[in-house]
Amino acid sequence: MALLFRLRPQTKQLLEYKSIIDANEEKTPEQIIQEKQIEAKVEDLQNKIEEVKIALEIKSLALSKIQLSAELKNDLEKINTGNSVLMDTMKEVLMLNKSVMKLQQECRNLEIRRKPT
Repeated sequence: MALLFRLRPQTKQLLEYKSIIDANEEKTPEQIIQEKQIEAKVEDLQNKIEEVKIALEIKSLALSKIQLSAELKNDLEKINTGNSVLMDTMKEVLMLNKSVMKLQQECRNLEIRRKPT
C-alpha cells in the first residue's frame, strides 16, 4: 500500500509531462494552413507535369505520323508505279496531317489564353 502512495504522485507528474508534450506537438492554425497551401501547390505542379507529358506524347505521335507518311511518299516516288491516284491520296493525307497539327496548335493556344493565371 505504501508503494501505491509513492507511485501516485509520480504517475500524476508523468501524466502532466505527457499532457505538456502533447500540447507542444499540436500544430498551430498557421502551420496547418501552410501545409495545406504546400499540398495544393504540389498537386498543381503534379497536374502541370502530367499535362506536359500528355502534350509531349501527342506531339511525338503527330511527328511520327508525319515522318511515316513522308517516308511512304518517298518510297512510292522511288517505285514510280505510275499510279497517280495513290500519289494523290498520299499528298492529300500529308496535307490533312499538316492541317490537323495546325488546328491542334491553334486549340492549344486558345486553351492557354482561357486558363486563369
